[in-house]
Amino acid sequence: MKTMKTQQISVTTSTSGCLCYHYLIKCSRFGVLLQGIEGELLNGTLRVHIYGAKDLLTVTDNGTAVMGIIDEGRCNNTRTSYASVELQSVVVARTQVVNDSLTPTWNRSFDLLVGHRARYLSILVTASCGGGVGEHVGIVWISMASVRHETEVEKWYPLCYNGQFTDAEVQVRLKFTSNVQQRNGTDWVPLSSTFPLRKGNRVTLFQDAHVPNTFTPYVVLANNETFVQHRLWEEMYTSIANAKHFIYVAGWDLLHTTVLVRDESRMIAGAEGVSIGDLLVRKSKEGVKVLVLLWNNRFNSKNSAADSAWVEIVKIDTHSHEACGYLCESGVQCALSDRRQDVNILDWIKLVNEESRSQAILDQYVAWAFSHHQKLVLVDAPVNMASGSANLRRIEAYVGGVDLTHGRPAAWDILTNFEQRWRILKSKDVCNPSWLQRFFHPNDAVKELFDFSVHPEFNRSGEFFAVPETDPEAWDVQFVRSIDNASVAGLRPAMQLGIPQIAGYETSVYHAYVGAIRQAEAFLYIESQYFIGSAPWEEGKDVPVPLEIALKIARKIQAGQQFAVYVLIPMWPEGVPTSAIVQEMLHWQYDTMKTMYNIVSNAVLAKGLQQKPTDYLNFFTIVNRETEVDGEYQPLESMRDSDEHYRKAQLYRRFPIYVHSKMMIADDEFIIVGSANINNRSMDGRLDTESAIRAYQPYHTNAFRRAQPRGQVHGFRMSL
Repeated sequence: MKTMKTQQISVTTSTSGCLCYHYLIKCSRFGVLLQGIEGELLNGTLRVHIYGAKDLLTVTDNGTAVMGIIDEGRCNNTRTSYASVELQSVVVARTQVVNDSLTPTWNRSFDLLVGHRARYLSILVTASCGGGVGEHVGIVWISMASVRHETEVEKWYPLCYNGQFTDAEVQVRLKFTSNVQQRNGTDWVPLSSTFPLRKGNRVTLFQDAHVPNTFTPYVVLANNETFVQHRLWEEMYTSIANAKHFIYVAGWDLLHTTVLVRDESRMIAGAEGVSIGDLLVRKSKEGVKVLVLLWNNRFNSKNSAADSAWVEIVKIDTHSHEACGYLCESGVQCALSDRRQDVNILDWIKLVNEESRSQAILDQYVAWAFSHHQKLVLVDAPVNMASGSANLRRIEAYVGGVDLTHGRPAAWDILTNFEQRWRILKSKDVCNPSWLQRFFHPNDAVKELFDFSVHPEFNRSGEFFAVPETDPEAWDVQFVRSIDNASVAGLRPAMQLGIPQIAGYETSVYHAYVGAIRQAEAFLYIESQYFIGSAPWEEGKDVPVPLEIALKIARKIQAGQQFAVYVLIPMWPEGVPTSAIVQEMLHWQYDTMKTMYNIVSNAVLAKGLQQKPTDYLNFFTIVNRETEVDGEYQPLESMRDSDEHYRKAQLYRRFPIYVHSKMMIADDEFIIVGSANINNRSMDGRLDTESAIRAYQPYHTNAFRRAQPRGQVHGFRMSL
């Protein structure tokens, strides 16, 4: 637990809308001094534009404030400065670093999805010289009362230091838009993300790797059509087997011995007994470019060094090393990719945790604790068009449980994501590099990528292959991800929203979830392996997705409207149920549920309703029921006390089905599906890397048809 020395807060009066508090300069998070001072709830989007600052100051050894950064021979024109934004003592945004200026211009805008009880917004300005540790130059506390009434506020605010206003100022523009204003009822608003919303896609939804022939739920869709079940392993086998130019695979883990097609009654010619590893090797020998990118799992047991960094690491059994070894021995290019650490992220970790730590531990922190969790398969495929297109090719991309086909640019966006991740590799990271690669490009693996520029059968613009937007089965799709500069090359500058220096990260998965929750009108159906966040512990403040759900329900109750949320989670997270780490996660999950139910129950009481919180919010898990059959083994009538679990298993005959999917459906119109769980690891952008899509069919929306949606999203949910 972090400790911090503070002095008693003293307030300096001001006529500028800014309060100035007395604090020690060594405090790393000034907002801690306002803990316990809660304002009214802010739920919406806060746009913060930080123009710049002027007349920055620092402090001499005797504590007197002096204008300008003091050089004393150590700066040598290496002054740097940046500004950060805090709500409720949580850093929610940072500008880029500006070099060598006492009047820096950042000119950065941030759209912050807020769900906070905050009386004040704080802007911190930090400066350093000579590459040293940043010194807090000053802070401004801005009353949220001045911005919460939907009016735009723009002014120069004086920076506070040591309980007094200074001549240094920061120019800020603020605009708060409440959540209730953000749903126009006609469309699912696209996100501001690296990849834009793409129209004219085909999407296939898979609920299971294998679907038996006996599972045939009858779900009627619009136009009297019925929902068709798809078999992921079979269709993925066909896609890989039919690839002619390239196959890209990115995963958290890969068991290369997995056999894809197993149903004898539906056997595909040549697929019997063929594992995914065998199939990739076969395609490589046929001359297809096969690139496999797997997370390098560097730990598999509790690590004492990591303990000293306050990270509990449990044994994670992955097969990436064995799979990559097999593929490399068979001539396939496979890379084990570390979750790379960025020096600026490590500086941020130091800032958050003030206790001394060895640099060796910090250098390995990210690689130990976090992972590459994206799950993607990309292949080329024939274009199903009219005559004359036999040689044309398109992109198919499997994302989590989704297959994007008939590519307009959405599948190309996923391809771009893979290429960006591959570009950070060096030749030594990849087995079986070509001799040209080894000789001419020893420091990068870029040349191993498939070169589309010399293959005219591909049209990367996608316009020629577009599904007509008027097609009732066309989808609007946007690729989203959690990722940072340390994991991809070419993260666009507009997405560089955090961490001092130049480190940037993208949190479009998080924004996709919050945006969909805010736009939903009737219900949410969620499946997630983990469901943790928004509970009153320090680490959970950055994960407001559960809070957004509870607040959505509360607003609907206040408006006298029905709204229901159904959450499906596993009985317990992955691991030994009685282990300390699983019990800790279950405790956090319990706190999350408790926080949500408190909000919902308070809304019900405030409205004077007779309903129960479970009329609006429910959590479920699923189990198999094992019926007794003739001839099965009968245990002894009297069992030892140590066999208590076995006795209960025989009595109740239930076995939990592990929920591993990560998706959310809103109003039977909209779906998010991919690799991201609802927890901080998946949503932060600086921890685990994740990928997902947000998608809907414009033709099958209530706004378009003026009727209950009956498209593919509805059919998919009803068949689950």
